[in-house]
Amino acid sequence: MSNTTMMTSSAGLNFQLLRCHRRKRIALQVKNKDIIVKAPYAVPLQYIENLVVLKKQWIENIQSKQQLATRYQNQLARHGQVWFFGKLTPLIVNEGKRSLVTVGKHDIVVTLSARKTLSDTTESMRVKKLLEGWFKQQAEVFLTDKMACFSRQTNLLPNNLYIRQYKARWGCCDNRGHIKLNYLLMMLPESVIDYVIIHELCHLKFLNHSADFWNLVESFLPDYKMEKRWLKEHQHYLTWTTD
Repeated sequence: MSNTTMMTSSAGLNFQLLRCHRRKRIALQVKNKDIIVKAPYAVPLQYIENLVVLKKQWIENIQSKQQLATRYQNQLARHGQVWFFGKLTPLIVNEGKRSLVTVGKHDIVVTLSARKTLSDTTESMRVKKLLEGWFKQQAEVFLTDKMACFSRQTNLLPNNLYIRQYKARWGCCDNRGHIKLNYLLMMLPESVIDYVIIHELCHLKFLNHSADFWNLVESFLPDYKMEKRWLKEHQHYLTWTTD
């Protein structure tokens, strides 16, 4: 059994307190404007309020980062935006005879084939599906050419290249010499795409992240740390959702 109560700390922070008999530890979560505390019934209320006050700065920092991420994330809907080659590009959605995606000078245009009026959610899912197909088409040409070019330069040759969508990785290399790349790499700057490809190629020689591995990466891409930093700093913006 559980019980949920809305509370206000002495620091003026409103939070949701979720009590549960099965819970053994306190958990503090921040989801944009919502602060959620999950706690066992045995933990005194005063202790919980003190914890929220103590964590005020941490909570506000997390909220600020989440709000910033929302502002710069992909918004796969009408009047939205999408990352393409490292730039957050306006997304224009309109209707036409057939569904397609085109790149303008300053935007990406998604044309939906004319149908009966759709809900916002249904339309966003159609936009997302079209963009996924389009990104994959772009990636199959661009990433395949890039891989061939860097394979020649590095003399590191994968046995197979697969281009797919992955939820939690940009690329990977296995012990059979197969390299898999995420077609959503097309969201990244070209220099960062280069880093990811070289990173995976170097795993053909060192299937780890040892000093020898990073030295090999650096020998092919001296400024790799800058590209690696870009990826780390922008990772939370590059979510792929219609929410």
